[in-house]
Amino acid sequence: MSGNSTQSPQTSFLWWGFWATTGFTALIMLATIVLSVFTAHIYVPVVVAADPETNSADIFNNLHYDGCFLSVFSLIEAPVVLGLIVLFIRIRRAPVFEYLSLNRFTARAMLVSILIILGLTIVYDMASVALDRPILPDFMIAIYETACFRPLLYIVIILVAPVIEELLFRGFMFEGIRHSLPGAAGAILMTSAVWAALHLQYDVFDVTAIFLLGIALGIIKVRYNTLYIPILIHMLVNFIATVQLTAYMNL
Repeated sequence: MSGNSTQSPQTSFLWWGFWATTGFTALIMLATIVLSVFTAHIYVPVVVAADPETNSADIFNNLHYDGCFLSVFSLIEAPVVLGLIVLFIRIRRAPVFEYLSLNRFTARAMLVSILIILGLTIVYDMASVALDRPILPDFMIAIYETACFRPLLYIVIILVAPVIEELLFRGFMFEGIRHSLPGAAGAILMTSAVWAALHLQYDVFDVTAIFLLGIALGIIKVRYNTLYIPILIHMLVNFIATVQLTAYMNL
């Protein structure tokens, strides 16, 4: 798979071009779909065996809202996605950390980024109140109620998901698009759109909010030239949502 690629004056390697980048990203996403189907066909029979009164069809139809399945699958998915990202970068004979812009950052850059995201979070909550809609999506309540081991769910939400999603979207996909014809602006828009589209378990309001968050994280990535800050900010956003969820469910 090929495509136009560019080389930064400061680097000794070429990024994958636009078509190669989007193609490899699609392959990774396809691999996760296949893996989820495979995992589901193991998970559902185990659940039914543990509780014969459960209906296997109902379990299959509600896997997207099953906190136990989400936790288990995320731990299986993470090393596969990470391994494929590293594989595709090494095929390009590029250093992984440099390719993904895993560069050092300053405390000031982190602080400014945190303030920006906290501001967006406040705006989101205020908009939710103004529209008389729940701050917590039904999806989050459902996975909390169906989690088989909540500490594991917290680890997946706060640590695993942010790291894997950022490495794939604002890491591998972002850099390939950024260093091809669409440039930084195209990378910000395209990765945000794809990332938001994968969150269809939420309603239109929340998907839009995720898209805007992706825009903010992309801008931060370009401004400070490091993927570490988007990863940490993503963790912070999910941590805040988890605290809100736990507080709400224990009122």
